[in-house]
Amino acid sequence: MTKRIWDFNLDGNIHEVQLKFGLFSGRQIWLDGVLIEKGRNFFESGSEYYFPVDGHAAEIGIISTMTGYRFYLRIDGEFVSSRGNEHKKAGEHTAKRFTELQKWITFGNKYGLQYLPTPKQPFAFQHRFIGYINNFLTVIAFGHRESAGNSIPGFYILIRHAPIDFETAKEIKNNEEVKKTLKEMKIPVEWLEITSEFSSLFVSLGIKKSGEFLAIEKLLSFFHILSKKVRPSIADKCEGTKCASPYYKDLILTLINGTPFAMCRECIDRIDDIAKKAEEEYKKQPDNLQKGVLYGLVAMVIKTIVWALVLIFLDRIGAAFAILIFFFIVKAMDYAGTKRTFKSLLVASLLSLLGSIVGTYLGIAGYLLRDGTLEPTINELIKLAQILIEEPEMINETIVFALVGLIPYLFITWNTNRKNLNLYFKPNVELIENFKLRR
Repeated sequence: MTKRIWDFNLDGNIHEVQLKFGLFSGRQIWLDGVLIEKGRNFFESGSEYYFPVDGHAAEIGIISTMTGYRFYLRIDGEFVSSRGNEHKKAGEHTAKRFTELQKWITFGNKYGLQYLPTPKQPFAFQHRFIGYINNFLTVIAFGHRESAGNSIPGFYILIRHAPIDFETAKEIKNNEEVKKTLKEMKIPVEWLEITSEFSSLFVSLGIKKSGEFLAIEKLLSFFHILSKKVRPSIADKCEGTKCASPYYKDLILTLINGTPFAMCRECIDRIDDIAKKAEEEYKKQPDNLQKGVLYGLVAMVIKTIVWALVLIFLDRIGAAFAILIFFFIVKAMDYAGTKRTFKSLLVASLLSLLGSIVGTYLGIAGYLLRDGTLEPTINELIKLAQILIEEPEMINETIVFALVGLIPYLFITWNTNRKNLNLYFKPNVELIENFKLRR
């Protein structure tokens, strides 16, 4: 285990910070003999940890290099030499890291945004700006977007605005200027999300070296279009759920799963209890599986007909068609109020597989009827079914294609839903105490 100790004087008081680090034992950060951080990253690629010391901002960094790890401590942005290393400057890797960091700080200052990196994230994934643009509270941060089973890296911009109703949100998203701008930027319209009090847009990273800054500048250019459609909000009260006394309190910028709220201490302390209660209520809710199956069957019939028409007129099948049936059935079950559990998703998969098989049968029947080689009678249709059972090559091909699409998509959908529920019931709460909220 590696050990580093830093001694320094702040406002006449001597402090000691100690870091113990090992790949298997993990990390421990001690401040004046008190353990303030403990954890382990199995694949430690470099990370930073932030904590206050007598009102000053402290940061410990772990930097991965080709030959091992380097460590540093900064107080209010200034490096502190470790014990036994008093006369040495920051190492090459550390200096390189902060040259890059300064680029991000300078970029944020250009737009009046404060660089506040996401804690406990590798350097490449921690970049984040928070501030006010035209009186809109704005967060720009690194993130990922799930698309067709792939995780796409990029940046998102989230702006806080005065409350709007559903119809207004719909009008903004369907606005011609908005749609035209998104098309010119080559950003899918579904990456724009508009809610009652927040709106966000995601953009993927480019392949250029400066892709991060280009992505953020795209977001900022779209912000000026979006900001014309809404009004800024005024964070003059606590936004905690059922706050007992929302007005005239000291408010703290609180990020809950990355979304900013102005909250008082009492409401911040209640977040975990509220989330736990929500989880208990969710578990008590009925599964509504029977109703979901009924809705799913209707969706299956509709998409089965589509499958058959594709086979008749395009003479092709594929895994993508099975995924479309599955997606349509899941949406129908959601509409029925069915819980998204592994069981309900498995039922949706089985209905999709059944729909694929029936669709193939109907497609073959329609193809033969179109060519005049099959009589449109019940006996002939029954004979065709018997032939397909006795010589199941076509059906087997359908099943293989369907399973190739369904199996991975089933687990992707289930895992995504599990992660979303986990964020809802065990939210990531971050307090930005050094950020001044405007009133």
